[in-house]
Amino acid sequence: MAIIRAKGLTRINPPPVTGWRKMFHHSEETVAPVYDLTFSVDSDYTVVYGSDKDELTTMFRLLRGTLSPSVGTVTVFGQAPDSKQKHRIPFIGEVSERLAKELADDKPEDCFARCKAEGALPATEYLSRISSLSLLFGIETCLGQSFYRLTRNEQVRCMLIMALLRDSKFLMLDSPTEHSDPSERTELREFLKIHHAQQGTGIFLTSTRLEDTENAERVIVMDGGRIVFNDSGALFRKAVGNKKIVTLTLSEPPQLYGMPHARLIAQPSPLQMVLEVDLSRQSLRAFLEKLSKRLSITDIQAEELSFRQVVKKLNELR
Repeated sequence: MAIIRAKGLTRINPPPVTGWRKMFHHSEETVAPVYDLTFSVDSDYTVVYGSDKDELTTMFRLLRGTLSPSVGTVTVFGQAPDSKQKHRIPFIGEVSERLAKELADDKPEDCFARCKAEGALPATEYLSRISSLSLLFGIETCLGQSFYRLTRNEQVRCMLIMALLRDSKFLMLDSPTEHSDPSERTELREFLKIHHAQQGTGIFLTSTRLEDTENAERVIVMDGGRIVFNDSGALFRKAVGNKKIVTLTLSEPPQLYGMPHARLIAQPSPLQMVLEVDLSRQSLRAFLEKLSKRLSITDIQAEELSFRQVVKKLNELR
């Protein structure tokens, strides 16, 4: 049975309130319109990838029941979600900015204690879990502080601990790597990959970062509020490839353009080159080491393919 089923899920923003009505109208948080989202999710590792965080968060909130659809239906574990359901289905763990705001004045240790009470964990089991999880996620410095004082990465770690204390069988994470540094993002992806493989926990994650799709068994791509790709992670990676865009600044014009497993896609100036590098054939480090022997490089910038480049490659599948 699918854990999540969405059919024709649509959210269209109401017209803005103007004039004297503004005095009595408390507008909802800004949400982006989404249209006709139809998909299902099992207990696999699913990543929803897009360029607009507001669109992704709107979709996420529709699935969690904290935002009502204009049209369409959604069920989670066979039930229509609503704002109270997160308390009635303890085996769903949530990591989101919305939940962090809800916990703003709470301290992590108080949140953990509530999870202990909800799961009726014996004191010895609770202390054992807290000890191992605190060591795993390194949250010692978070204790004694209110949630709103924590960094985004610290909040994510604490919300993950809450989910694990509840023995959550399905994790829903809304843009958890949004404000993390590269090492923090790598650590989170590695944890989710191992936890999914070892515990069979379903993962549902939204992200604007292409790198977050690397472990996905299924990838859903949203563009302009609509789903433009919904298939296996293997097909997605085959279409997009493992590529990086590398921008080089040189001290003198290059004499040779031929470079292994890379192609020149732009040359903004005689001293700048923009390359698309195929990392499935060699590591970025190895490529740059070879390149530094042939060119006088003063600066290097490496980034993912842009969202538009990804969508273009996916369109070539059709």
